[in-house]
Amino acid sequence: MSLVFYGVSTLILVAAVTWILAELATPDGVSVATADLSGLGRTVGLIAAAAVGVPAAVLAYHRQRALDTANQTAASQHEHKVQADNREHHSGRERHLRERYTTCAEQLGHDNSAIRLAGVYALASLADDWHEFGNDSERQVCVDLLCAYLRSRPQSPPGDGPQEVDADEARPSREEQQARTAIIRIIQLRTEDGLWTNCHFDLVEANLSGAVLSGAVLSGANLTGANLTGAKLIGANLLGANLLGANLLGANLTGAKLIGANLTGARLIEANLTRANLRSVDLTYANLTRANVTRANLAYANVTRANLTSVNVTPAQVTHIFYTEPPRHWTAAIPLPPSSKTDLDAIRLPATTRKNAALPDF
Repeated sequence: MSLVFYGVSTLILVAAVTWILAELATPDGVSVATADLSGLGRTVGLIAAAAVGVPAAVLAYHRQRALDTANQTAASQHEHKVQADNREHHSGRERHLRERYTTCAEQLGHDNSAIRLAGVYALASLADDWHEFGNDSERQVCVDLLCAYLRSRPQSPPGDGPQEVDADEARPSREEQQARTAIIRIIQLRTEDGLWTNCHFDLVEANLSGAVLSGAVLSGANLTGANLTGAKLIGANLLGANLLGANLLGANLTGAKLIGANLTGARLIEANLTRANLRSVDLTYANLTRANVTRANLAYANVTRANLTSVNVTPAQVTHIFYTEPPRHWTAAIPLPPSSKTDLDAIRLPATTRKNAALPDF
């Protein structure tokens, strides 16, 4: 309406101005109606066109600016809404993950073995979802709970009585063993596939007798005092792992990578260490009676006071062994070589790089 009113007013004003100019341009005694005013008409036409066109263009410009501003405001509001929705979705998903953890923890502590087993798989799945969510610290919490289950005293089968039994000899029920085997299998597969390689595994004094962990990546793991009797650790990565006092009686460590591992006081009786990489391993007071070390790399291994009864080694294997006191019961067919003068601290991998360090081939 404003544009129509402006147009009509402009036309009236132009007509009035045109009449006044025509009167002024007409000679005396000549009528405006009969005078030749073609030049004046063109001039007035241009003035009229400018009078109408310029304001219309200005009005159109302001309208476009107002439209652009409205569009920008709408876009900004939409972006804020999307961000708010994303934050709400993120918060809702995090709440859901935390609620799942509570449920998993309750399942893992349930009296029913089937529910405990379901809790094991649910907790492993939750750990993966936390990683996908971008929160690896919460994934570690899930892994810690699974490790805590393995560290707990096994529930003995009915009829065993309440008598105290050594943790290494505690015999879990068949149903209980299913849950423990499932956890071990989960750790093996997820570390071997690279999903949990950045996780820390606290398995201090855990009963892992007969565990199948071949190919598992347990670099930096704490296995102090763990029972690994008869365990299968073929090709496992135990780089820098702490196996202080661990029981590895009859364990199969063929091709295992144990660079820089702490095996002080460990029981490796009849263990299979064929082609194992024992470079810089601390075997102080370890018992390797009848252990098979065929083609094992013992470079710079610390064998101080180690029991090497019936351990057959080649000269090449023990050229660079280290000891502050000679190993006990050296029964190899070759003389005990002198201790290496190499500084062990210089060849050991720093603790901060052990977990993900590339392993050399030997």
